Formats: sequence, C-alpha cells, structure tokens
Amino acid sequence: MDAASTTKIKRKFETTYVIAKEKLAFAKMKPICELEERHGANLASEYQNDNVCATFIEFIACEQHDILLQALEESLFSVYTQMPALMLAMKRLKFPCPRL
Repeated sequence: MDAASTTKIKRKFETTYVIAKEKLAFAKMKPICELEERHGANLASEYQNDNVCATFIEFIACEQHDILLQALEESLFSVYTQMPALMLAMKRLKFPCPRL
C-alpha cells in the first residue's frame, strides 16, 4: 500500500474512532468523511458507509483489547497474583477480531 492510501485509511480509522468514542450512529461515517473532504482532506470515496464503520470499530476494539491484555500482563502490580480470576476470564473471552 502506498503512502497516500495509508494516509487515507488512517484518517478513516481516526474518524471511526471518534464516531465510536462519541457514541454516534455508524451512519454518520459518510457525512463526516464528506465534511472532511470539503475541508481539504483527500479520503477517496471508498470505505465511507455504516458497514465499513462497524468493521473498522471491530478492528480498533480488537487492537485495544490486545493492548489492554498486554499492559495487564506486563504491569508491575501483578494482576495475576491479585486477581487471577479476572485475567483468566479476559483471556478466555473470545473477542471477535476481524481479519483481512
């Protein structure tokens, strides 16, 4: 993937993150992307609908889940010794991570 395509996808992931964080409807993806394009961001017309927004949010959630698990495992305050049941439950959680 070239640098321009990477930048476009990155901007769409950032837009999706804000949509999820602000608890907006996934259908807001297209109008927000259109607004960004009017402000000069070149996003291309692909990946600007509610289905793609939901998929991007799944990718973001999967990545955040992995980061959280890693942080808990590496923490100086050993969660394993303090709350082993929590860690076991989190590891058993079958988080649906979409794959390309």
